[in-house]
Parts: sequence; C-alpha cells; structure tokens
Amino acid sequence: MKDWEQEMVGRTPWVTCFWPGLTQLWSRGSWVALIWAILGAACLNLAILGNFGWSELFSPGVRTGLWLVVGAVWVASVVFSLSWIMRRGNHDNDQSGRDETFKRAIEAYLRGDFFQATRHLGKLLKAHPGDVDARMMLATVMRHTDRWEEADSELKRISLTEGGGKWEVEVRHERALLEDAAHAALRASESVDGGDADTVEDATKKAA
Repeated sequence: MKDWEQEMVGRTPWVTCFWPGLTQLWSRGSWVALIWAILGAACLNLAILGNFGWSELFSPGVRTGLWLVVGAVWVASVVFSLSWIMRRGNHDNDQSGRDETFKRAIEAYLRGDFFQATRHLGKLLKAHPGDVDARMMLATVMRHTDRWEEADSELKRISLTEGGGKWEVEVRHERALLEDAAHAALRASESVDGGDADTVEDATKKAA
C-alpha cells in the first residue's frame, strides 16, 4: 500500500460504511467502488419511486421485493466495508512491525553485530517467508560470518521467490563474492599446510 493510501485508510470515517462502495471510493478512489455506489443509489431510488412515486406501476409484492433488495445490498455493503477497514488496519500494523524489525537488522549489521542482525532477519523471515529484501540481507550477513553454504542456499531461494528478480544483479554479485571468499580460504589453508610441511622438513634436517 502506498503512503497516501495508508493515510487515507487511517482517516476513513466509519460512517462511509453505510453507503455501498463509499468506503473504498473515499480511501482510494476505486472505479469499481464508484460503480457500486451508483448502483446502490439506483436501487434506493427505484425502491422509493416504486413505493411513493409510481406505486401504480408495481404490485405490492414487487414493491416489497425492491425494499428487500435494497436492504440486502446495504447490509452486505456495511459488513464488507467494516471488514475491509479492519483488514487494512491489520495490514498496516503488520507492515509497521516488519519495517521496525528490518530497521533493527540494518542497524545491527552496520554496527557489525552480525548475531543480532541474523536474529532479527530470522524473526522477520519466519513471519514473512517471501520477503526477498530480508533474505538478501541475510545472505550477505551469512557471507560475512563465513557461512557460505547457507548464504548460497538463501541466494537460491531468492531466485525462486516471487519478486526476487529485482535482486538478480545483487545475487550474481553476492555469488561472486562467495566464490572469492571460498577460494581465498582454500589458498590460505594450502599456505598453512605448506608452511607446516616446510617447518617439519627444517626440523628434520636440523635433527640430522
């Protein structure tokens, strides 16, 4: 939801629920809601005209049916609009909590506190498994903590997740960094092994 939509939902008067489509029309200017509001007005006008203006054109049964239709439309509209406002409110609260957790993860990452960053990102991904932004950051944190296989696994999940395409360039770059880190670690290991072998050889020569 865009910022202006969040603000409008927050300001939507509850009284708008009592006219078909008005809640959605007020909060986001929906064309579908406008059509629904017009149809609601048409049903109400027809019922009023059928009972008080052109009553001779409609039988008592038809006039009663018109009011039943109007009543059904209004009740359905009130229920739908109230539930819509509550759902949007819950969504906003959930999004606010997500943003706060992600902010804490970023702050921990910038401090170099990778443990806390991982904890916040894990909590976020548990609630929002499809959050590719958080997963991308988690892969970066894992690379910094030498958890290369786990980082590569997270990068693969990003590629398979809806919306992961926006991170395609970063995923390739992160994989290149993982390969460089793995190669550097291998060279360091070989260097250490070679140094130990030289040390043993020198000690053997001195003993001889």
